[in-house]
Amino acid sequence: MKLIDNTKKSSILTKAIFITAAFIFATSAIMFTNTYAQTCPAETAKVLKDSTEANGLGWNPDGNQTRFLINEACYSDAKSVVLVNLKDGDIEGPEWNTEVCNVDYSEDGIFEVYCDNAPFEGSELRYVVSDHELQVIGEQAETQTPTDSQRGQNPARASQ
Repeated sequence: MKLIDNTKKSSILTKAIFITAAFIFATSAIMFTNTYAQTCPAETAKVLKDSTEANGLGWNPDGNQTRFLINEACYSDAKSVVLVNLKDGDIEGPEWNTEVCNVDYSEDGIFEVYCDNAPFEGSELRYVVSDHELQVIGEQAETQTPTDSQRGQNPARASQ
């Protein structure tokens, strides 16, 4: 039997470790893709009550905050649409349901809910994440990103 010198052994071992690492990485990527497909339906609907569990997902209304980063594993920035609704926690009238909230920032797994008024403690966030294909109506208008000075000239932003 022919003996392999230490240099060749080291080279073979390095290649084996590299190939093993590549298989582990590829398996993880495939498992993540399959997990997303299996656990995330075309539509996900949730209610986040003002609770410890919801606080951990980013929903913690206290009457002062207007922005909430919601962690949602089924949200895909490339294809998801989020519809939000709020059930106000304010039980003292006449200020019921004065908040208007929408999603104004997102990335995979996270979307930001912005409310024009801070939701009271005890408020519930109700949302639907939809990955259904959207029917596009009309041609997209050409858009340009305004400069900071142009933003400042916008009368709608003058008070901000």
